[in-house]
Order: sequence, then C-alpha cells, then structure tokens
Amino acid sequence: MRPSVEAAVRAILGSSLLGVGCGCPHEPDDLTKADFTVREGRTEELDAALQDECRDSCASANCVALTPVGALSPTRAMCSEVDQDGSVREFEREGSFDIGVPSEATCDSLCKSTPAYQAYLDAGFLESEVTVSCTWDLTGTLDDHLVDCQIGSDCSAGRRPSESTWVSARIGSARDHWIAMATLEQASVTAFHELALSLLHHGAPASLVERARSAADDETRHAAACRKLAGLPSASAAKARALRPLSIHDLARLNAREGCVLESFAAIQVAWQARRAQLAGAPVAETLANIALDEAKHAELAWDVDAWLSTQLSAAELAEVDLARIGALRDLPRYDSVPDWFADVGLSGLGELRVRARAFAAEVAA
Repeated sequence: MRPSVEAAVRAILGSSLLGVGCGCPHEPDDLTKADFTVREGRTEELDAALQDECRDSCASANCVALTPVGALSPTRAMCSEVDQDGSVREFEREGSFDIGVPSEATCDSLCKSTPAYQAYLDAGFLESEVTVSCTWDLTGTLDDHLVDCQIGSDCSAGRRPSESTWVSARIGSARDHWIAMATLEQASVTAFHELALSLLHHGAPASLVERARSAADDETRHAAACRKLAGLPSASAAKARALRPLSIHDLARLNAREGCVLESFAAIQVAWQARRAQLAGAPVAETLANIALDEAKHAELAWDVDAWLSTQLSAAELAEVDLARIGALRDLPRYDSVPDWFADVGLSGLGELRVRARAFAAEVAA
C-alpha cells in the first residue's frame, strides 16, 4: 500500500521547521547596491545607439566629421564634430535618443561576474535557478558606464542509479556521515537523470519526466549541502557518464526498491534527524529540513511512477515488482548500535524512529 510520505515528513518537522524548510535555499540578504553593479566601458550596443543619434546632426554648416562621445542619460547623447578648419566641438543631443535595455547576452556576460550572482551560488542555488536581467546606469563618465543587475532566484525546488558505483564506507564520525550522504546524494543525481531518460523513452507523461529532472537538481543541491557540513570544498563538475534507458521491467523493479521504499523511508529519517537536531539546538536542523521536504517530493514521484508503470506491465511482471518492493523492506536501517556521534547528526531518540520504521514497513507491505 502507498504510504503518505509527504504528510509524515511534515508532521515530524512541525510548524517551526516547516517555516524555514521551504525545500530551497534562502536568498542572500546582506547584499548592497554595489554587489549588483558592474562597471563597463563603451559597448557595441551603446556605440550603435550613439551613432544613430549623432549621425547627420552637425551643429554647424562647416562640420566635416561627426562622432559620438557618450551617453549622458537615457535620452541625452554627447556628440563631437570636426569643422573644416580642424577645430573640434562637442555638443549635446536630446530628445529622440533612447539606448533601450542591454541584450540578454550582455546581461549574462556582465552580471554573472558580480558579487551578488556569486552570493546566490554560494547560498546553494543552481545556475539554472538564478535569474539575471539588467539596465544601463548612465551616471558614470561618458566612456565608463555602469550596468545595474537584477538578480533573483527561481527555485522549483537517496535514490541510486541502476549501475551505482557507490560503495558503503565505514562511518565512525559525524563528518563520515555527511561525506557518505554527499556521495549518495551525488549518485542520486545520475539516478534521476536515468529515470527521466527511461520515462521519456517509454512514453510516460511529460509531468513525470519533468519532475525527475527537477529532482536531479534537488540532489545536486543536497550533495553540495552535505559536503559543506563535512567541511569539504565544493565539488568540481563530475564527468557525466553515458546513460541508456532501462527496460520498462527493470525500471519498475528499480523504482519500487530505490524510490518507493528506500528513498521514501529516507525522507522520514531525515525529517526525524532535522527535528531531533532542532530540539538539541544543532545548527544542521534547517539543512536537514530542506533535504527532507525535497526527498518527500521524490518519494511521491516514485509512487506516481509506480502507478503509471502498473498500467504498462503484465500480471507476472507486477508480481515481480511487488517482490522487489517487499524485499527492499529488509534493507531499512535497524539502528542496532548508537555511537556517540549519532546525536551530532540528529540521530537520537532512536526507539521511536524504530517504531516508525516498522510502521512504514507494515504500511508498504499491506
């Protein structure tokens, strides 16, 4: 039977952690105007607008050459003319001059160099989640104008791939725990890309494909957060391995095991860790709450995929999928030992968590 994972996670987190655990990073709030501004000299866009304004606009009858000097404001240009005697005179043109707004390419190239853009990446947003636009600021010198950038976020905000290369490591400290989590979260990025590719290959609804792709972005963020908790530097972009779509039978069995069982209970466990960490005053509570809410969405995705796949398989194949799901319940954590460092990562009060694990297993097996 399908468990209500998202409801369980929200119930565990409670209102205090739901208030901070939106599933996406917090936007940086200590930025100044200077962090959004980039100083840029004359650009091709500005020059083209100035040439249009100064062309055929000589101030005197003796003018033999006319060149733009710069923009004084969005409607005022400074032009320079050369007379027949070689004298140079500058004059202002006002009225029809309109430089418009910078192109998307200009905004991208300029604004991604600002401290504000980097602050959004440091806060945990993906590049695809940071929005960029810009306008000219003509309060600088004629040849050294400014660009004002508008930077914000558009956040949509442990499953393993079929050929996972992750090997269980000996975990003997809180730092080992975060490193292992980061490794699993990174493996989940590949798993969700593989899921999206396989769903697309087999003609699944577009909404399921898009949710799988969004989940891959979530897992990238989770891996970065866990590396930060472990005190590790940001990981360089991993070389993507070639993926191939799974057969629909293999996809169903893998989704039943990794998504419907292991990832579903992982969401409940991480929510429990977040709640216990908050009660202990541990600083990891908010990060864990964010991860738990995302993992709950991924669990609901797994069960939605399972529902769609059940319409595509034979009775015999569905029986094998059920066996894979029930078999995965044996791999749920048992929490047989309680090392001292468990409390540092929110793994305390394990008696109640064992009860939740048994209740989850019974619900899935029903």
